[in-house]
Amino acid sequence: MPRHPDAVITPNRTLRDARLRTHSPLRAGQSMSRSELADLVNATLDRLHPGRDLNAHYVDSRWIGKLERGEHRWPSDERRAALRHALGATTDTELDLYIPRRTDGPRNHPPGFRQVDDVTEGTDRSPDTVEVMYRRTALLFPALVTVAAGQPALPDGSRVTLRALQAALLIGGGSTPDLNELTVEHIWRSVAAAHDGYQQARYLEVAARLPSVLARANELAEQSAGAVRRRARYALALAYIAASKVAAKFADGSLAWVAADRAAQIAATVDAPAIAGLAAYQSSCALLSLYPDSGPAEQLVHTSLSQLSRAEVTAQTTAAAGALNLLGAVIAARSGARKRATAHLAAASRLACSVPADSNQLWTAFNATNVLIHRTSAENALHRYDDAIQAAHAINTAALPGGLVGRRAQIHLDLVIAHVTRSDGLPTAVHHVVSAGRIAPQLFQVHPENRQLVADMLKSSTGTDARELRTLAEAAGIGR
Repeated sequence: MPRHPDAVITPNRTLRDARLRTHSPLRAGQSMSRSELADLVNATLDRLHPGRDLNAHYVDSRWIGKLERGEHRWPSDERRAALRHALGATTDTELDLYIPRRTDGPRNHPPGFRQVDDVTEGTDRSPDTVEVMYRRTALLFPALVTVAAGQPALPDGSRVTLRALQAALLIGGGSTPDLNELTVEHIWRSVAAAHDGYQQARYLEVAARLPSVLARANELAEQSAGAVRRRARYALALAYIAASKVAAKFADGSLAWVAADRAAQIAATVDAPAIAGLAAYQSSCALLSLYPDSGPAEQLVHTSLSQLSRAEVTAQTTAAAGALNLLGAVIAARSGARKRATAHLAAASRLACSVPADSNQLWTAFNATNVLIHRTSAENALHRYDDAIQAAHAINTAALPGGLVGRRAQIHLDLVIAHVTRSDGLPTAVHHVVSAGRIAPQLFQVHPENRQLVADMLKSSTGTDARELRTLAEAAGIGR
């Protein structure tokens, strides 16, 4: 694509770093050269487009140099697809490729607000390819390998369900949409059912259903036009947010980030600030699970709150701002920043005064009761366990909307953390973890940390406590 004479040229360090992280196929222990990358791109072009005349698309080392210097930012579809394959990227954004504008300068978009494109045509779409794509992702995100390696094993059924969701998000596919189901009303019902199921802690069922929901929503968003297309894309963004939530519950931070990022991009196209705020919320959660430094996640929360402050005040934007403040409180508390945590909780409390006690806008469950739940989490993060117990006892769970099973179970898990630190607190901690298991059994079937918690408590428990924990462990497949 020709460059406008007024365009600002910024070196593409992301692309260059991706090349340097890739091993040379000819020189052991060295990075891939520009010439070697050009040869690989050309070979990939031949593989992706067999029998086609590709002379106009072949590249050389000088062309790679122009890309790295930022002189080209948006190659042809064929070349971008070959670059993605050659460097193990699944999206153009991972290589910082985008359509330049006259005013483009260095791009400082926060994580979660970057362009994510579909996997190119010609990609192997079989579920087995997920393993290959994860290995390729490790070239760009080395931290993901460490996170995945440290996770306790999931039961076979949970692992299969997660693998199907990974395949749907990373390489596309899902069931072929039934034309009779391609209506906005049907898509909205499906998306609402996914969010309702998540709040009811039916994570396995929701994860199993989401690939077909995403496939139908994507198809309708592509086929429709005008107001119908806008509503379809709005629903699609919410579907990706549901996928991000479920991926986070499975402790797959990379998948959660991908889904949230797609939701953010779609929200930007339909001018939906509340959805953009929730996408940023999910992106921040994903960043927290992937990297020990909470700075990027906290910065994204602050950026999103600033953006929401300029949006029209509605019930949905209020809920999104409230949710972001609650997340900001927990992030700040984990960093030991008590004043910042308190400020976020105070802001959330003010916002909660303007919403009904049982409010559940956009499935955020943001209301005064939810503020108390997050106050408990924040006090735990600050190691103020007595204050956490006091905050938890002030929670009136009857004020929560009826379907918030997972949120009720979270109160018990917070109390486990608070009580297990006491010398005499193990029996009470066991009571709360068993209560959480009775309320939301799938919490212990899909989340590695919860599974590890039960396994660790079993080692220290005896008598009735041990029997109750063993019953929970057997039901969740822990220790098999």
